[in-house]
Amino acid sequence: MANNLTDWYSNILKHIPAIPVTDINDAVRHACRKFCKETWLWKYTLGLIDVVADTSEYTLTIPEALYAELIAIPEDGVRYKEDGADEDSFCKLICTSEADLDNTYPGWRYDTGPQPSRFYVDNIDKHLHLYPEPEDASTEGLEVSVILMPARTAISVPDFLYDDYELIIESGALEDLFNRKQRSYYDPQEAIRHGGIFKSGYNDAKMKRFTGATNKQMTVKMRFFA
Repeated sequence: MANNLTDWYSNILKHIPAIPVTDINDAVRHACRKFCKETWLWKYTLGLIDVVADTSEYTLTIPEALYAELIAIPEDGVRYKEDGADEDSFCKLICTSEADLDNTYPGWRYDTGPQPSRFYVDNIDKHLHLYPEPEDASTEGLEVSVILMPARTAISVPDFLYDDYELIIESGALEDLFNRKQRSYYDPQEAIRHGGIFKSGYNDAKMKRFTGATNKQMTVKMRFFA
């Protein structure tokens, strides 16, 4: 399910009457994108991917109907199973990076193995890379969860952004609008006020990644130094 950007119109018009609709759309979209970047709450599991023998790099395709862009793959976001194995055989791959592989396995770019044990995502194209390069194919052997945000051209957003965070997104949009110096409604003080509400809101929402919809308290373990 999704909500249109137009669902925020009445909220915005209470603060800035007679504002152009295009300005509202731009501001709401911008606020939704920033909210998702800050919170990583929009998590989506892609369709199962075929692992191809002797191929380590995979392009991740986001369904067009989502009007979304990829932000990242979470550390626990990639799972693998051998060809023909049952669905409950998926195992998590370890998240790594090119730098870590350079330090740990200097010749890692030439390493191969029956199946991968690690993955990383490149910074430029956000392609998924498996390590070691799998020697064996596996039909629908890769399950990938991704973190998304609305695309720059999105006209709708996931319903949780409206159902759970309507007023927070409203404040983010108002911060954007009141900061527009070329507009008659430019008001830096209101921009600061709504920006504070927006930041506080997405910081609180960010905690849901760790506590879920509970009142569980976060604890910090003391770090020991040698």
